[in-house]
Amino acid sequence: MPSIINGYPFQVLFFDERIRSATPDIEIVTARNGGVHLMIKVTNAPGGGQTLVPTIYGVNYFDGLYPLLTGNAITATGEYLLKIAPGLLSIPGVVASDFVPDKWGVGMLHSGAGPWTYSASANLRHR
Repeated sequence: MPSIINGYPFQVLFFDERIRSATPDIEIVTARNGGVHLMIKVTNAPGGGQTLVPTIYGVNYFDGLYPLLTGNAITATGEYLLKIAPGLLSIPGVVASDFVPDKWGVGMLHSGAGPWTYSASANLRHR
């Protein structure tokens, strides 16, 4: 359940910490915000060259999803942070200088069937 301020979430849990062996559905949220910090915590990685690729998407009402920021491929346990906000210095795979639309989402692409254990949550900066 998201935390709410003035009717809009400021913290959102996209994926709770559990074992996943396949790419989950993209989670969508509606929030009036100008920026986002997405924290991914990986506590188990299957190894063998398998990767986990996080992507923050915008949602277009006509054509569906479009990528705002695709993160670098994750191969090991650890904490990973993706940031999007206007005026940030862009770093490919980590930071995008852009606004986050009112409707957006997060996806986690698995390269194989090995078991990953991770969670992903976001802190939002309201406009």
